[in-house]
Amino acid sequence: MAATATPSNPAAAGQQHQSMRFQDLTIDDTLPLLERVLKYAQSEIALQRLVHVRQMADVLRGVPLSQRMFTMDRLSVLFPKLVDDPEILVRQGFVAQLVEIALICLNINATDGAPVENAVEKTKGGGENDINDESVTTSLRNYVLTVLVPYMGSMLSNPNLEVRRSASEAVTKLASELSANEVRQYLLDYPLALLSRSQTSGLNNISSPKMPVSNSSVEDMRAFGVVFLGELCQSLSGNHVREVIVPHLIRCKSDKSHKVRSACAIALPRAFNNLGDDSNDGITENDQAAATKARTQLLDAFCCLSEDSSIPCRNVCSDSIEIFNPYTQYSDEETLRVREKMVEITLVLLHDEQQAICVRTLQRLGPIIASICFSLDQVKTDSVVLKVKESVALNILPFFCGMTDNVVSEYTTREDQQAINDMRSYCAYNFPGVLLSLGREYWTSCLRQCFINLLYDNPTPSDDTDPRSWEELKAMPHRNFQITQLVAIRRIISHSLHDLASILGQKLMETDLYDVLEYFLFEEDVDGVRAGVIKHASALLDLLSQSKRAELIKLFPELYDSLSPTIKGKEDGISGSSYSKSGNWRMRVVFTEQLCCMFSKNVLVASDEEVFVISEVIPLAFTLLGDPVAGVRESAAQKLIPSMLCAVYLDEEDSSSFNTTVQASKDESKTVSKSLSSVAFENCIARLQNFAVGDYEKKQLFCNIMCSLIQDHSHKGKAVSKVMDQMIPFLMQIEKDPVANVRLTMYRSLRTIIDSTEFTSQKIPSVATEDQRQMILASIQRFEEVEDDNWWQ
Repeated sequence: MAATATPSNPAAAGQQHQSMRFQDLTIDDTLPLLERVLKYAQSEIALQRLVHVRQMADVLRGVPLSQRMFTMDRLSVLFPKLVDDPEILVRQGFVAQLVEIALICLNINATDGAPVENAVEKTKGGGENDINDESVTTSLRNYVLTVLVPYMGSMLSNPNLEVRRSASEAVTKLASELSANEVRQYLLDYPLALLSRSQTSGLNNISSPKMPVSNSSVEDMRAFGVVFLGELCQSLSGNHVREVIVPHLIRCKSDKSHKVRSACAIALPRAFNNLGDDSNDGITENDQAAATKARTQLLDAFCCLSEDSSIPCRNVCSDSIEIFNPYTQYSDEETLRVREKMVEITLVLLHDEQQAICVRTLQRLGPIIASICFSLDQVKTDSVVLKVKESVALNILPFFCGMTDNVVSEYTTREDQQAINDMRSYCAYNFPGVLLSLGREYWTSCLRQCFINLLYDNPTPSDDTDPRSWEELKAMPHRNFQITQLVAIRRIISHSLHDLASILGQKLMETDLYDVLEYFLFEEDVDGVRAGVIKHASALLDLLSQSKRAELIKLFPELYDSLSPTIKGKEDGISGSSYSKSGNWRMRVVFTEQLCCMFSKNVLVASDEEVFVISEVIPLAFTLLGDPVAGVRESAAQKLIPSMLCAVYLDEEDSSSFNTTVQASKDESKTVSKSLSSVAFENCIARLQNFAVGDYEKKQLFCNIMCSLIQDHSHKGKAVSKVMDQMIPFLMQIEKDPVANVRLTMYRSLRTIIDSTEFTSQKIPSVATEDQRQMILASIQRFEEVEDDNWWQ
């Protein structure tokens, strides 16, 4: 007989405890998933509960629609215990599963990405007409709204903040799939109940953990309710936002708790963006008038909070003002008034008595300017657009441009160099967005001087007495530029230079940015900075005129040399090779890919540059094909060489081929263009043939080029056919090569040719003639007939 556990028999008690833990840890894999979840989700071991709670939605995915209500009834017995589970992670997992279960019940795609209908396993009782059973679908929807939603709503008042956040995310996710009326009827009461919560009140429709409530926790609950109220705005109609949400937010701005007021500052912009008059569909004059009134109230409330006595509240305002998105469907007067109010609020925050808030607002000036200028390009009245931009340029832009020097000095000392450097980094990062928002017309008057101050180590005042004017700096050789020593600034500018160039256009780009581009390409000694312009070299060249483009193409060999390793041979008494600081093979891979983009977009094939393509770029491409690093060689073989062959091939019937579009109106120039194209194509073919008769590495590269040419450039059918017509004989010669890997690569290339020939469309000519095809088939047959154990001999 087993020993009885009594206070006088502790050994028996310990033995019983160990037996219970062993049973809990042992999982019966023979049980169906539903039975396993029902059993182990109530385990005394928290880890067991957590694992099986996270499988509840999987249970529902495996049953047909007709059986889901039965399954839900069985699962629902777990809900009362899980909602009060002592473990935070279990409660978080439970609320996350509730929303997944709700979405499955609503026949909405689950998190696995598969439609519920496709994931359903047709078992007994499940017919093909189950999905169309409206009565079952209606019952499941009612179950979600009347059973699952209250459980999720009860978790919104959970004492733990992380659980509340998980519940908020779950309810918001569900709200996006419900109608606005359903959100108003079933979900909106929960954040409103949190708002009206007192120290003794709570959400009593579902039992929640019985814990003492302090004044601090009540404030946190009410603040959380305000934030959640703002998140629900996007799922409500404009009428609901105006009639229900806006009045509550207006009252919250005067709440005694600074936490509630701070939460109100977060919710106000979200309510502002969902007032319902951003579309003309079904909007009456009364709706527009109500929206205009609500918009005025919300902006006034936010302005009041920006001057709040609480520092955290004003801090939140500086973070939230950029969320405002004024639409373009307003009247001209309303458009101007709303955006000028945003300018006013920004100025209030910039002149705050707390230095930290001023600095925080300065750091976010870029997004704030973009928000104020949001969708101005869709405003039909030019005078309104001009007034808004002038207001920004007059009131806010001086602060933004001053982040490089003079404004920063008001908030920090000259000794605090780190703070100054950080502010300049923020300015550089947001500079393209500000330029895009205001337009190139503000470049010469304001933003060009700001760019100068960012680019140089010693920023200069933007007045007429500046000894280093832009004209003087621009006239200096780029090798003598006094570029800033801050690597972070240089990196930001180099990675955004193509964006600035596309905004400014060709003329301003060549006069104001070309020297900077040259510096970053050829003089910059930090690889991370150079990578910015190399990564976007194709886009930058595309923005240049033909003459400037030709100047830059001449320097491509110099650029490659600066990226290549410095080899120290045996004459230095050192065996092997040593790489210099600039020998970054990854940057050579990027450079190879950019050359490929240039050929693909015909950037390198304009009339004034053809001679450079032949004399510089084609040899450079084959130099990359012989790079000492395999990754560079593979990139050149798979991308660059095939793109170059297709680009330089001249098809008289194809107006997009090498250079026929540039001089088509001039017969003499067109003849020269065709002649140069022929020379370039023959140059490429001759160099490629040299690879076909080279050593084993070159032969493998030759075979890989043939494969890539057929696989990735089949749309260039005539060019591919012309290349293959001359290359197939060389490819066939490799059949008897003594190196096994070369023969194997050749076999793969021949197989690719046959596959592309068999499946070619009528619009794309075959890459091989019938005679060549028969020779290739015979070669493939001979290769495949060789014994597996001695084919390489």
